[in-house]
Amino acid sequence: MIEIVWLEIAADEFEDAIAWIRERNDNAADKMAETALFQIDQLKHYPQLGRVGRDNSTRELVISNTHFIVVYRVIAAKQSLEILSFKHDAMRWPAEF
Repeated sequence: MIEIVWLEIAADEFEDAIAWIRERNDNAADKMAETALFQIDQLKHYPQLGRVGRDNSTRELVISNTHFIVVYRVIAAKQSLEILSFKHDAMRWPAEF
């Protein structure tokens, strides 16, 4: 099984997204967090689950029924997966990760 490691910036983006949703609707924030974390956890077993990323060294997992995308990189040599970013699809994306 692959270990999932969150980069600090990705964890901050996730927390900011949940906080923004929570300001508007507590239940929606809880559901969003639960859904996202469940789907991210599936990457332990299915690291190729996401599509090829905009940056060819990455993959992107679209969180079901949301506008959020998890950008990650599989590091086979370390048997790990790095969560690089947690983006809303309307946000400006960096040229590379």
